[in-house]
Amino acid sequence: MAIVADSSFHIFFCSEINETSILKKIVQAYEMYYGDAIKNEVLNCISENKDVYNNVENISLDINFKNILSDFYDYLLNQYSQLKNRIDDGEWEAIGISYHLHSIGKMEYLIIDEKYAYNFVISKLPTLRTHIVRTLRFVYSASKKDAKLNQTDAIYIFNRTKEEIRSGKTPLYLTRDIWDARIEPLMARLRLGEN
Repeated sequence: MAIVADSSFHIFFCSEINETSILKKIVQAYEMYYGDAIKNEVLNCISENKDVYNNVENISLDINFKNILSDFYDYLLNQYSQLKNRIDDGEWEAIGISYHLHSIGKMEYLIIDEKYAYNFVISKLPTLRTHIVRTLRFVYSASKKDAKLNQTDAIYIFNRTKEEIRSGKTPLYLTRDIWDARIEPLMARLRLGEN
């Protein structure tokens, strides 16, 4: 199962909840794809976590996504000129890589938490709508749908996120209101073992 995640996914595990062992399990369980922008954003944000930093630094980029993404970026900029100042961000690289993987039948999850990019995919790129998820929805699916992450680890991730939010932080751009309205019910379903 192919996964493309923007840097916020990695930063969440490495810096926001400081849970690299579960991140390592996820990376080993799925086929993850990185481009240069994503890799560099991750490296810049997790430099203090040497174990993960070395793993990410040693990722070989099997596909030269620059050439593949060039046409995709041209299309986006021609159709949506408002993206001019955003196109170099990792979210857009993740979207482009996902678009390519979808076209060759390899795409499973596109993980993006940043609101603008997420909503852009939902509203403008219908071929990726079935693939895009936010990090905690992915964790839920990895546990319940894919059975690649055990329920204990998934619940732990949800609990750590809740702790961070309750302490006034906003991991994954989540506020207390969003947590209470959307994530808490998902966490309850996870605890009950519901799909």
